[in-house]
Amino acid sequence: MKKSGYNKFSSVSRQLKAYVDLTKRNEFRVVKFRVVASEFLDEFLKDRELGVWVKLVAAQPVAARCDDPGGSGVHHRSFMLLIHFNSSVMPYHLPLCISCNKEIQEALYDDRFLPNLGTMLIGFMVIAAVIIVLSVLAFRRYERSRTGDGALLTPVPLTTTGLILGIGVGGFIDGILLHQILQWHNMLSNRIAPDTVVGKAVNMFWDGIFHAFTLIAVIIGIVSLARLLRRPEINPAPQLLYGGMLAGWGLFNLVEGLIHHQILKLHNVMEFTPDPDPWNYGFLASGVIFLLIGTRIVYGKRFYPVRLEDR
Repeated sequence: MKKSGYNKFSSVSRQLKAYVDLTKRNEFRVVKFRVVASEFLDEFLKDRELGVWVKLVAAQPVAARCDDPGGSGVHHRSFMLLIHFNSSVMPYHLPLCISCNKEIQEALYDDRFLPNLGTMLIGFMVIAAVIIVLSVLAFRRYERSRTGDGALLTPVPLTTTGLILGIGVGGFIDGILLHQILQWHNMLSNRIAPDTVVGKAVNMFWDGIFHAFTLIAVIIGIVSLARLLRRPEINPAPQLLYGGMLAGWGLFNLVEGLIHHQILKLHNVMEFTPDPDPWNYGFLASGVIFLLIGTRIVYGKRFYPVRLEDR
């Protein structure tokens, strides 16, 4: 409590931050400050966004007792403010972008950055190897097989293209639904808890790396699909594409679930549960189901023309 008025918020914030630093060094956490003074000038209220979250509790002046040096009790009209410092709440009006927030930068680019990046890339490299093999199968030239009834069209390029697209789209569904909409987990949420704003921001960075990889997979699939348009030996049945995409989604769930969930333990499907194993096994089961259904669609030959004369 201060008898005279507060004019500049910058000087107050420096004092309060010093208290916060002192408590942190002693392994304590400041939850809130209550600042009471005889008056807060407009300039103080205007500048209260400087690095500290200040919430005006009473919009109307309230009475606060401040004893003067002479011993006579004097009631001053004052505003009451709450200033919160909490590791789970970022300062009000403080930018949360990585390029402009030092606290997030320090949390991201610490000694765990390169190990986290290398570990996460292991799963991506496995999926990338699968995409490379599928791309080779999609881009290679096939000759029509001749039978007594005519020329057979090859289903391989469109199916493998569907698999590539399914891997990318499956990754996007995982990221959009589970990471962003439901927020059950993030890419490194089993290593960096997303229970603070800084932790959430760091996990969002790694989610962005994950989405960049899935975008590359989708772009490769689109390029592969465009290259197939003028090739006469390609079977054009839409079921090949649909079945391939569903099987690709299942393939993504299997690789993601085995490597990132089970082996590397980067995250669980549901982080906020005492037992994440049923959720992780359910994710793997969905991959098997999607893969089997997609394969059944692709090999259901009655659904698409197989001979040149039937086109």
